[in-house]
Amino acid sequence: MAKTKPKKVSPRELAGRISRLGNLRLEKASVTAAERQLTDSVREAMEANGVDQAKGNGFSATLATVASLTVNVAAFRKKAGPTKFMKCVRVDVKAARGFFDDRTLAKLGTVAKSKKVRISAVPAKGGR
Repeated sequence: MAKTKPKKVSPRELAGRISRLGNLRLEKASVTAAERQLTDSVREAMEANGVDQAKGNGFSATLATVASLTVNVAAFRKKAGPTKFMKCVRVDVKAARGFFDDRTLAKLGTVAKSKKVRISAVPAKGGR
């Protein structure tokens, strides 16, 4: 598909677009901050109430435990040897899993767990 040539716009139109873009970016930052705060409050409330799932008006929330793995580079290099290590120089956990199982990698590094809130739409009752 051929790229179309950009269309010229008046300086006034360009200024308007720039203003709208700037305002959208400000709104995005504000919405992102509000979403983080609300997500934290939902996670804290769900944990305080001892529930992993909850429903709101049209949405449900699921509290999931997510683990992230960080591997000790020196220990990994010693265990892997030079050939395998060079294939994983950054100790990319995805690449490292090609050589070792999660249990072995966990012994070479640190497993950090956190709570995340997952939101999904719930169909309206009686609707489509």
